[in-house]
Amino acid sequence: MTTKQCRTCGIDKPAGDFYEREGRQGRRRLSTDCRLCTLERSKVVLVPRPCEQCGETFLPKRKSTTRFCSARCTAEASRRRHGQRPLAGEPVVDGHKRCTKCGEVRPVEQFPTRRDRDNQPRSHCTLCGTEAARRPEARAKAREARYRRKYGIGVADFEALLADQAGRCAICSRTLTPENWHVDHDHEDGRVRGVLCDLCNKGLGQFKDNVGNLVSAIEYLRRHA
Repeated sequence: MTTKQCRTCGIDKPAGDFYEREGRQGRRRLSTDCRLCTLERSKVVLVPRPCEQCGETFLPKRKSTTRFCSARCTAEASRRRHGQRPLAGEPVVDGHKRCTKCGEVRPVEQFPTRRDRDNQPRSHCTLCGTEAARRPEARAKAREARYRRKYGIGVADFEALLADQAGRCAICSRTLTPENWHVDHDHEDGRVRGVLCDLCNKGLGQFKDNVGNLVSAIEYLRRHA
């Protein structure tokens, strides 16, 4: 009979005395604690205790040994332990706040707000945020995100597509520049088809990608050539 040692009581018990749970890659495995110890642990009376980070009193949800009231306080304590800058930044005092990047005390109006946190001011001022956004690595990251969001391809994929077309429009062979290129895609399935100049891209849009209309236009031009 297969036995396993309980992590809590240290007694070797049959496999049937342990709960089964799903592990990585869908494999079934036994719990680290036996059924009896699991039940005993669930009977622990949870009492309110102060958070070791912010000092507020909270009621632990599962374990009586929980030290922090939230995931944010847990992260703050970890950053403090490793000597990193706090996540929360400096508090707002009399309508002013200290920027965590430049260290200057500025009016709170000079800090960008976060919509995901009830429009609370960020930890850095607008000037520092603008300066950080102008760095080459930040610009490259923003460009990659913009291409992924707008075209569904990365910058490397776009540059490879442009190289395959020798830097020219796939329809009129006009030299492409950042001011006139457009990534053409199928409006039904979103598939990227190529890189076009602004005039050819607008032309396809006016014809609504209808092949029949384009053929009729070609025949019309030939009749009146």
